[in-house]
Amino acid sequence: MFYSVVQNHLSMMKHPKMAFDFYVKNFVKVACNAFLKKNVFLLCAKKRGKVLGNEFLDNETYNGGKTMAIKVFIDQGHNPRNPNSGAEGNGLYEQDITYEVGRLTAELLRENPNFEVRLSRNSPDEVLGTSNASSLRARTDAANAWGANIFISIHANASTIESASGSEGFAYSTSSPGYRLGEDILFWLNQTTGLQNRGMKVRPTLWVLRKTSMPAVLIELGFITNAQDARLMSENPRAFATGIYNGILQFYGYLEP
Repeated sequence: MFYSVVQNHLSMMKHPKMAFDFYVKNFVKVACNAFLKKNVFLLCAKKRGKVLGNEFLDNETYNGGKTMAIKVFIDQGHNPRNPNSGAEGNGLYEQDITYEVGRLTAELLRENPNFEVRLSRNSPDEVLGTSNASSLRARTDAANAWGANIFISIHANASTIESASGSEGFAYSTSSPGYRLGEDILFWLNQTTGLQNRGMKVRPTLWVLRKTSMPAVLIELGFITNAQDARLMSENPRAFATGIYNGILQFYGYLEP
């Protein structure tokens, strides 16, 4: 029995949180030998030539035999003011940095026909929700309702240790595709910004990781409390946007490291 992708190129998993060794590097559409009907295709997820999983798809879902654009939801962490405003450091505000990096990432994605993109905040003054909880819920609800394929929440870190520096990420579990997505993004952030890659960590309690119905990752770009990190995030947000964009490309097999 067939079931549709539900607008999700990772739909071989019934739920993104389940422990399933699945790392998308390339999607290949081939005529299905088992079924001779023209409207049936086999979607193969391949990693280094090895098929990890497959699913039969109907022609309607596949939009006339053409792969649907990958839906990327970019969440610019925090609001421009309370509720849910972000960290401060070196004269900068986290919510301003995340807004701009998210906007520039969306710009890059919109130039690529393989992707569709939506932002959680569409203007620097937009406030989501009336409390911390409802602000977070508004972000995950929007991504879930749209049927996003991946969810990326952008943040800036803070520490009482002023020397703390670098980029890091959080995912629901080590087995989730969001963890692998984060690894790809962090690799490219290091390449485009020069900041230390502090690696991926597991944080299943984070709302945006446990309440999203697609692979999700929270990325800490750098430390707003570190003078060098803060200056780089403020003066060159495009470098961070390019790192995130390249990480998405690598995750989907469009770019090799």
